[in-house]
Amino acid sequence: MTDQAPGLDPRTDSAVEPVPDHDGGPPIRWLLFVGGPILFAVHFLVVYLTTEAACTAVPPADDLARTVTVAATAVAILIAVALTTASHRWWRSMERRRVEGARARPSGHGPSTETEVPDGPDGRDDPGSMRDSALAVTSVMLGALFGLSVLVVGIPALVLPAC
Repeated sequence: MTDQAPGLDPRTDSAVEPVPDHDGGPPIRWLLFVGGPILFAVHFLVVYLTTEAACTAVPPADDLARTVTVAATAVAILIAVALTTASHRWWRSMERRRVEGARARPSGHGPSTETEVPDGPDGRDDPGSMRDSALAVTSVMLGALFGLSVLVVGIPALVLPAC
């Protein structure tokens, strides 16, 4: 029996468990994760509302709608490429760290790299690095998917009249 107060963690002498520290702090990794869908939604609203306003004006401002759509699409594609590139770099750094951790462990000892769950700072199993790697690869896929979606929404402005 320890002479610690009940509810305190004997490893840290506090009632609050330490939070694992992961690369790409929470705001950045979640921004990369939701950036593609948010970008698509904003692009779609800008294009839709601008086209609606331009086409209901008397006389219809077809050129304004086309110009805004092409400009918004170009800016959104650049942002989507930046988000996808940043997500890809984050994913590669997570994979590099996982591989380096597997090399540091002597072969034949412990679980394989496919099933290993690294120990967290508090000594318990912490799936944080695996979760971050999955979040990073999902961010890459979402950025690419919604970048392509922005392109699909913007291409008709080059060929079809807005009104």
